Amino acid sequence: MVKLTIGYLGESYNGWQIQPEYPHVKTIQNELQKALKILTKEDIKVLGAGRTDAGVSALGQVASFYTKSSIPHDRYPTALNGILPEDIVVYKAEAVQNDFHPIKDAKGKWYRYHIYTGGFPHIFYNKMSHHIPHKLDIQVMSEAASLLQGEHDFRSFCVAKTSKKDFVRNIKRCQITVQKSFVFLDIYGDGFLYNMVRIIAGTLILIGKGKLSLLDIPEIIDAKDRAMAGPTAPAKGLCLVRVDYEIKENLFCNVESLDMPLLFY
Repeated sequence: MVKLTIGYLGESYNGWQIQPEYPHVKTIQNELQKALKILTKEDIKVLGAGRTDAGVSALGQVASFYTKSSIPHDRYPTALNGILPEDIVVYKAEAVQNDFHPIKDAKGKWYRYHIYTGGFPHIFYNKMSHHIPHKLDIQVMSEAASLLQGEHDFRSFCVAKTSKKDFVRNIKRCQITVQKSFVFLDIYGDGFLYNMVRIIAGTLILIGKGKLSLLDIPEIIDAKDRAMAGPTAPAKGLCLVRVDYEIKENLFCNVESLDMPLLFY
């Protein structure tokens, strides 16, 4: 079994997951599987740690696949990057046990949502951040973010139509930071519901605009009603930063320790 660490720009893709009913739709999984078939001459299924939505990017997506190929695992990044589109990059490949499962074995995930508050769209980052052309109340957004930490039923922060039965998730850290005109929402948890991070982002943005109050957060959580929370923030602002397979004490590590390009850091 081979484990990959992958980064990609989500703009041109309809998410991670292959959609059999739409075979011509571009997805990250399909591009990886096509590249692996060229290398190994095998029909390989790649399993990802997170089914990122259309338009969502990643710095540290994790995927695994089984192959009978004799290609050394450390050769896969260079070989795959020579085949893949330039907006998908394999940073690392490791040999793991055959029972490794990128979803079930994950202990935590770190997502970052990017907001740009400059007066006009940023020419370099507009395709990977949500542009809000005015200042937000960062202090109240930070206080509201902290109220989302802990184990809660996040039904209000999940799409209304879902087959999920269990909506309880443990958010270990939820925080707002600012660098000049960029506002970052960092969320670390043991798992996330469909669109959960983007709905949290949309809700905190309303709080930052003064359209919701700090006191609304407990009420939204208790309501277990999607209609009570804010809108789903645009997909382009979201990035899967890291997937952990060991318990981390420092959930948001120094970004310099991430051995990959740090576009927004």
